[in-house]
Amino acid sequence: PCNFAIVNNPEITLKAVSYTHLDVYKRQIKDCPHPYIIGSDMNDVPMSYIYRQVAKISQDAFREKGRGLGTTYKGNIPFLRIDYIFYSKPFRCEQYESLETNVSDHEPVVATLSYPFENE
Repeated sequence: PCNFAIVNNPEITLKAVSYTHLDVYKRQIKDCPHPYIIGSDMNDVPMSYIYRQVAKISQDAFREKGRGLGTTYKGNIPFLRIDYIFYSKPFRCEQYESLETNVSDHEPVVATLSYPFENE
């Protein structure tokens, strides 16, 4: 069964995924019979093991439609991309952008996703 309580569980969010939790997270995603969208402050860069494992089973909106470095963090170590929008098929990413704000040390990310309904 599909159970996304894991995404709302402060002990096992993508922001705090440990190697132990990663297997649980991946299993829940793989076993979910429904399409999904996950927005996450992952605090991990695209070269990290955890990001690569999540990207194997999900689509990354930035990789589909983003441009440039995709910087989302402007704190002490600038130019990092650590905030993500992941989704499953059959969603398609039509547009992606990172918005410049002065509200946080993270830039919000926005994606426009489309869903191919059967009667289209």
